[in-house]
Amino acid sequence: MPARHTPVRRDARVRHVSVREVARRHAISAVRPSPARVNAPEPDAWIPILDLELLEALGSQIDPVLLRELDGLERAFLEPPAPEPVAWPGPAPQPSVQIQSTVAEPVHAPVPTPAPAADPEPHRADPAPTPATGRHHHRFLHWLILVIALAVVVAGLPYFLQSPAQRRVTLDVDGASFVRTTRVDDVGSLLTAAGVAVAPGDRVTPATGSTLRNGATVRVVRAFPVTVDVDGEVRSVRTTAKTVKRLRRELGIALALVAVGAGQRFRGGDTITFRTPFDVTLVTDGVSGSLTSTARTVGELLTERNVAFAAGDQIDPPLETRLAPGLAITVTRTTAGRVTEDAAVPFDVQERPDPSLPEGTRRVVQDGVEGIDRTTFQLTLDGDVVVGKQALGTVRLQQPRPEIAVVGTQPIGGAGHQSGIATWYATLYQPGTCAHLTLPFGTMVRVSDTETGAAAVCRVADRGPEAWTGNIIDLSPDVFEQLRSLSTGEIHVRIDY
Repeated sequence: MPARHTPVRRDARVRHVSVREVARRHAISAVRPSPARVNAPEPDAWIPILDLELLEALGSQIDPVLLRELDGLERAFLEPPAPEPVAWPGPAPQPSVQIQSTVAEPVHAPVPTPAPAADPEPHRADPAPTPATGRHHHRFLHWLILVIALAVVVAGLPYFLQSPAQRRVTLDVDGASFVRTTRVDDVGSLLTAAGVAVAPGDRVTPATGSTLRNGATVRVVRAFPVTVDVDGEVRSVRTTAKTVKRLRRELGIALALVAVGAGQRFRGGDTITFRTPFDVTLVTDGVSGSLTSTARTVGELLTERNVAFAAGDQIDPPLETRLAPGLAITVTRTTAGRVTEDAAVPFDVQERPDPSLPEGTRRVVQDGVEGIDRTTFQLTLDGDVVVGKQALGTVRLQQPRPEIAVVGTQPIGGAGHQSGIATWYATLYQPGTCAHLTLPFGTMVRVSDTETGAAAVCRVADRGPEAWTGNIIDLSPDVFEQLRSLSTGEIHVRIDY
């Protein structure tokens, strides 16, 4: 009996395979697991993917008994209606079932399968395949998969909506930074989860109640204890400020208060003192002075200014009085026999050589001023008679200022001299200069008044006087005034050069 061939319908998208071909393609060596099930939680539930090329190559090596059993399973599973036999022009076709595959495969010619040598029972004719049955079956499977997927999505949607999103943030604690991934939604929960305890005074940026955003940086700066003294009110605080300016802003201390004895930066355990400055007047032994002080009381002010006082001295107002703007403080020493005396302190005279001046010329450039020393004496009195006097101390009330003079060192030649009338002019006035008709510029000339003997030195810096006047020299006003007043106009002089 010739071998029966199973017609296989092929097109670009759908492929129908007979039962016998299905059997060939289910050989154990031709079946491989789906890649999606390699690491599945239930590895025994994998779906086989048929290696069609390999099964076709096996050909007739598949057991015929297995083929008949698969034919029976195919009819039992699909339960197709029994169609009327179809008359075929050639040998009776092998019963087949159409299985739809959504994967387009290369078209292969059907492989003839030889009939078995001994068939224990005659092959009965199978009903013709129904193409619609396979399509209905696959449509049912598609809808089933869609319903299952939808159920999974609906079941997991509440958990997805309630589960907080992951956030990747940077946590910086006193300059030490590290990155942390968390699902908490506020800064306080992040610090709790990271085991970072926040003590009073610690600075957290942003605040602990702030919403935590992805990529945010949370900084924690630890506070340290310091002692703050504000006009005598002392308290201990914890702060993160390390400068007086930031501490002042953090505690709300007014800018009018002055930080006493503190640098620009401080550290834990330091004491920062703030005081209100006051403008007051201090009168001691009749000497009055205005000053600005950050002392709190009159006693602190006197100690700050090193003002000595004894038990019998009168201090107004009392030592415990707090300072106030414009307060006048008077210290009167009433100890019998105590007096003060002022003495003049002579000034020094300093002379400096000046090569631009002729020899013998001296000019004062700074006047000297005497200083003043005040000495306090303890007197021993016998009635109104002073029998003892002891100096208690001396205070320099005014420093002396030295007298500074310049002395000329330029020699004046005595080779030439001239006598005649001298006048003054201010056309090209330069201090210490004169005008002559012939002497070279820069020549130093000594001018002597023949009537009074007064002399002055000048430097030739101009030409004059006019030849028709008969005068021998014109002097600058300052040089002329060393000899006579300017109102004199003309004087008889002798010039040496």
